[in-house]
Amino acid sequence: MGLAMAGQRPVAEIQFCDYIYNTIDLLKLAGNTLWCSNGAYNMPMVCMTPVGAGIRGSVYHSHSFDATATHIPGWKIVIPSNPRDAYGLLLSAIVDPNPVMYLAPQGRLRAKANGPDERIPGEPDDDRLLSKMIDAPLGDRSQWAPQWPAVEDLFIPIGEARLARRGSHVSVITYGRTLPMAVKAAEELAKEGIDTEVIDLRSLHPYDWPAIVASVKKTHKVLFVNEETEVTNFGEHLIRRTVDELFYELWAAPKLLAGAFVPASASQTTSKRRVFPSSKGSSTPEIAGSVTKRPSAAHGRFATVHRSVPPFRRKLWNARAVLRATLRALAAPRRAVPVVLVAVPVLYLQQRYSGDPLGLPLGVALVLLFLLTAPAAWRSRFPATEEVRDGFVRLGLYGAVGVAVIATAGSVIPRLLGIPPTFMTTRPSLLVCLGLYWAGGWGLARDIDLEEGFSRERDPAPLGDAPCGARRHPGGALALAKEVAIVRDLFELHRIRDPDAFRLHMDVPAILPDVRVPPMLLLPAAENAMKHGPGAGHRGDVSFALTDDGNFVVVTIENPGEFRGPRLGGHGLEILRKRVASATDGRGSVAMSAIAAEAMARKRAERLVLAAPNVELVDAVSGADECLARVAEHDYDVVFLDVSMPGKNGLEAARLMAEPRPYIVFLTAHPEHAVDAFDVGAVDYLVKPADEERVARALDRARKYLEQPVAPRVGDRGAPPSRLALPTRDGAVLLDPLEITHCLFDGSLVTVVAKGKKVLTDRTLTELEQRLPHLLRVHRRALLNLDRVERLDALATGGYRAVTDLGDAVEISRQTARELRRRLGITA
Repeated sequence: MGLAMAGQRPVAEIQFCDYIYNTIDLLKLAGNTLWCSNGAYNMPMVCMTPVGAGIRGSVYHSHSFDATATHIPGWKIVIPSNPRDAYGLLLSAIVDPNPVMYLAPQGRLRAKANGPDERIPGEPDDDRLLSKMIDAPLGDRSQWAPQWPAVEDLFIPIGEARLARRGSHVSVITYGRTLPMAVKAAEELAKEGIDTEVIDLRSLHPYDWPAIVASVKKTHKVLFVNEETEVTNFGEHLIRRTVDELFYELWAAPKLLAGAFVPASASQTTSKRRVFPSSKGSSTPEIAGSVTKRPSAAHGRFATVHRSVPPFRRKLWNARAVLRATLRALAAPRRAVPVVLVAVPVLYLQQRYSGDPLGLPLGVALVLLFLLTAPAAWRSRFPATEEVRDGFVRLGLYGAVGVAVIATAGSVIPRLLGIPPTFMTTRPSLLVCLGLYWAGGWGLARDIDLEEGFSRERDPAPLGDAPCGARRHPGGALALAKEVAIVRDLFELHRIRDPDAFRLHMDVPAILPDVRVPPMLLLPAAENAMKHGPGAGHRGDVSFALTDDGNFVVVTIENPGEFRGPRLGGHGLEILRKRVASATDGRGSVAMSAIAAEAMARKRAERLVLAAPNVELVDAVSGADECLARVAEHDYDVVFLDVSMPGKNGLEAARLMAEPRPYIVFLTAHPEHAVDAFDVGAVDYLVKPADEERVARALDRARKYLEQPVAPRVGDRGAPPSRLALPTRDGAVLLDPLEITHCLFDGSLVTVVAKGKKVLTDRTLTELEQRLPHLLRVHRRALLNLDRVERLDALATGGYRAVTDLGDAVEISRQTARELRRRLGITA
């Protein structure tokens, strides 16, 4: 590090990465130097070290350092897979002004170049000649000197990936030792009709993200492969970014194939299994087994690859499927009618100007051969859902098929049957037929492909072709409760990032229906709400509501963002629609709409009311009696009465409420109601229903009112039960009521304190007061066991604190303290 800061370019080597952990603090300092010195000191140094298994190095010489290296900011990390990359990346690392970690895969240290593309520039093609030039002879070496080849400088840019094999069905992203394994597996899969693209990253930081994006957008499936252990693997970071940025490009979940999370071993078999756990000594079957091909609805391909079926038979099956799909498309009226209108005049002329009675059957055979072979041959050579290579070769094959069909049906067969030249079998007519075959087959095939493409976008995706592997069987679906829990975690993570960005409201039943939903269904919708709401700078409420009417489960997600209709070019909403339709057999749906500002303000005000503890919003009752019955069921502290009730039922209900009545807020947008309300003295506050600020002010006034001292209800109400069951989030807890010292309500849950043990329960204070007569209400938010009180402490605020025999303290009002002194004979 000192040499590098002094302007030199040192190249240090740690012989095995297993020992690099002794220098981890220095590695951190090297990566931080440029930043900490405000750009004054570069650190142009290279740290070389072998990584990975493959040489039977046991537990001290077989570990990987890939993921750990990427966790150290300030370092560039390269890892070659062949001699050419090893040479070019090393030179680039030496001239780079930053510290570069050069990781050399141990399993590739003795690997030779596999072809001229992997050789170092200037390296002899003959390995034996190279050995004579640089390998020292046996015996006396005093007169021997190596003759190094005149190699050329090669600088491979750091951060640029290499396309090791081109493909169109699935992408394999790998590097280092596993690169040749992936290429070998791809060659084996090619024999089974699976075209695999292999990308060699070469650099782990910075890595070539555009190359990964281009490959995934082309194949729509991706497998990340490396020999690092599977826990906190670098491939997991790539999977996370792929899902974040390319979610709607994926046809299946991205996968990781990595080494087992076990110590290294000197055993050759165990060492290989450590790299790929289930490969049984060979990596190729494990990589091949992780790759599956996407089924194509247009061409009737199979969802899985059966290894026992010969490739020729499988191609024959695919050709039959293409032919059947083409014939079904040709039978549609929009194509069948024009074909008939063109064929009938041609056949009429064939009959009229042909002297042989077999002329008409020959003409019919020509027309049918055209319809059966031309569009199907084009579609089989140029499938719309696949990337086509060697297009000119395929075009030549299509033309050759046309020449063979026209020549056989128009020339060879008539000669064999002795039919003289007819209207359709003369040389000029055959040339016209050949042109129609080429142009007409192309036109019909493209028309069928376009129609099927539109159908796939418009209609619900079939179950076998649903995005992200949605299935009706349990393995492809999640329980609704689990999906809702994931959405809740997402919202909470956003709240941790910016607590003031939004207010969250989750209206979810305690017991969710037993419904299975496709994976990643609600989560993208919730993420979209966060992205276009708080993420776009719109502050306000984000709500997630779920209702179940017995027939349908309705999920509503609202965000404060502005809605201007579906985004131009966006496919997210359409994919969600397809996913829902796929999972529900077309019965489910997805909709997006704007909410009026007045309605949104009213909803925010209602949520603000209902979020407050022990507050009730009465707005859906038919009369005063029903209103009174609803309020009488609970001991509410605050009641909001809505003027939307018929007539003046809300005002009448306020008049009839028995003392001690709750704090009443009257929701009204009409001034005349204010006069009536205050005249009877039954309303404490008035507020507009859709004014969130005034609703908050009403709640604040109610809180201050409720905090006024209230005399406790003291008296003998019977003996407490022998055991008390308290429901908690983890089940239930049994307590001895006589051991309870006090209960406190903190705004969400009640804390029951028994012999110093605290239990959180959703039981209300009113319920506990009714079941535990030995506990007295000393505050609207507290119950106290008078038998446990030892002393009273006077407070500077004018109140008192009751201290129990266990040292617990509960604040009480002056009236309560007076009652305790009278009953218990305690002096403050």
